Amino acid sequence: MKKLSALFCFLLVIGFAKAQEVNNNQVLDEVAILQSIEAVIDDTAKVNKILSSFGNLNERNPMLNFRIAQKRLMQARKKKDLKTEARALSDIGRAYRMMGNTIKSLEFALQSVQVASQTGDSASILFNIHNLAHNYKDQGQYDKSITMYKQVEQGSFRQKIFTTQCFALVNLGEVYLKKGVLDSALMYSQNAYDLINRIQFNNYPGSVFSNLGSIHSSLGNNELAVSYFKMALAEANSPRNFNNLYYELAQHYYRNQQPDSVILYTKKQ
Repeated sequence: MKKLSALFCFLLVIGFAKAQEVNNNQVLDEVAILQSIEAVIDDTAKVNKILSSFGNLNERNPMLNFRIAQKRLMQARKKKDLKTEARALSDIGRAYRMMGNTIKSLEFALQSVQVASQTGDSASILFNIHNLAHNYKDQGQYDKSITMYKQVEQGSFRQKIFTTQCFALVNLGEVYLKKGVLDSALMYSQNAYDLINRIQFNNYPGSVFSNLGSIHSSLGNNELAVSYFKMALAEANSPRNFNNLYYELAQHYYRNQQPDSVILYTKKQ
């Protein structure tokens, strides 16, 4: 009994030490990002390069992304840089969205579109409309979000802004899936997958795989659905990605009356 107690205490200490190490590393990571951005904040291209090197901050650490976006917003307004101001407003809106504050998220997303429209820059306008559409999708206003995503998809195609077009196609697939319009969901998701392969946009296939998995699950193509879910899991890079996938897998196995698997993936969330 004493040995078991000692082992338990040892594991507890090790667990605490690892958690503390992760927490300390996260703090250092935040300090490093903020300092590196502060050093080059006058150079938008360098700031964007720094941010891209740390992956998707909105997924991993929305509060950190919020603080960075606030700094960029202040600097953009000081320099009267409308494109950067619009992007910073959009990033603040996205951070609020990740933190569950839908009212503030919509407020800043609307501001970002308003500012972007003053730039006359098609890429900036389309990007910010796309982020605004997320808010309506999350609120269940699917038709409104579909109208915006289609505007972005068509505009991006005309302007040859293929990464933004890809984002819009993925989200159209997701919204039609939520509406239960599976033929449209499949068409847009497959178009997104084809475009990703054509332009070699390697940092975004996970969302497409997830959509295709859910679509084929709903269509009863079970082996194909599981195959896509596995590919999506291999691409997942944030707790939010994993939670969404575990939820979809639980739903898949619920449809197929496999309670053990439903419980397994529900517990993983």
